Amino acid sequence: QPLYDRAIGAATPTGSTFKMVTGSAALSSGVIGKDQVLYDSGAWDCHGQRFVDIAAGGLGTTDFVRALAASSDGYFYQLGDRLGHERLRYYALQFGLGAKLGIDLPGEYPGNWPTNAWSMKVYHLPLEPSDVCQLAIGQGAMQATPLQMANVAATIVDGGTLYRPHLVEAIRDSSGSVVKRFDRDVIRRVPVTAEALREVRAGMDRVTDPGGTAYGLAIPGLPFGGKTGTVETDGGNGPNTTWFVAYAPSKHPTIALAIMAERTGGYGAEVAAPIARRILMEYFHKK
Repeated sequence: QPLYDRAIGAATPTGSTFKMVTGSAALSSGVIGKDQVLYDSGAWDCHGQRFVDIAAGGLGTTDFVRALAASSDGYFYQLGDRLGHERLRYYALQFGLGAKLGIDLPGEYPGNWPTNAWSMKVYHLPLEPSDVCQLAIGQGAMQATPLQMANVAATIVDGGTLYRPHLVEAIRDSSGSVVKRFDRDVIRRVPVTAEALREVRAGMDRVTDPGGTAYGLAIPGLPFGGKTGTVETDGGNGPNTTWFVAYAPSKHPTIALAIMAERTGGYGAEVAAPIARRILMEYFHKK
């Protein structure tokens, strides 16, 4: 389907890229402190359901920044459990998920954030308390578009301000005079603390360090922040969909992006992240 605009119209679970939102929510709401450590055993018993991390054994005792860089599921299961359905949904919607961003293109899809009413309509079952742990790591019935996730990354580095994306900066007449200019259009100020955003960026900035999920993909002369994501399909029987969101340069970002490689198999670090790396190298003219 080559004419299907997946950037704005295709929505899938986001995998661990959603941990940007979970982490911001947990730190801003005080369910975890920036210097507080949790024990990640590689699994978590969430309201009677046992969820296992892809990395056997987990990280052990770890703080937030290390857990985000290494994409610890066991750690973020615990944050989802502490946040609960209502708070996690609140922050997901505040970051622009589950609604159209209003880009000046036809065909934008709002994605989905599951509610109890939605679950009853689709599955004829209510949301389970344990579903929040899956949602906290970007799995389950949540869906977002690549545009939405690129906007989440931009919001993280832009001080928590969510902007409406536009393609056109200005319209000019044949003589070059500006007929209409499209200024920056603020959707809302996301209610996250500056401290939370600093900690999320610190974790994303370490994604290419030893222990980070994109270790080995650093670009000499261009530090960047990023987050990998891997999504199961067909109940774990289909090829994975992989994600990578990024911003660059790390200190003063001028670009944010999201890569979604649909049903390609592999992991975010193997498929989506190298694509993002090549785009950043071309954009910033790095060899």
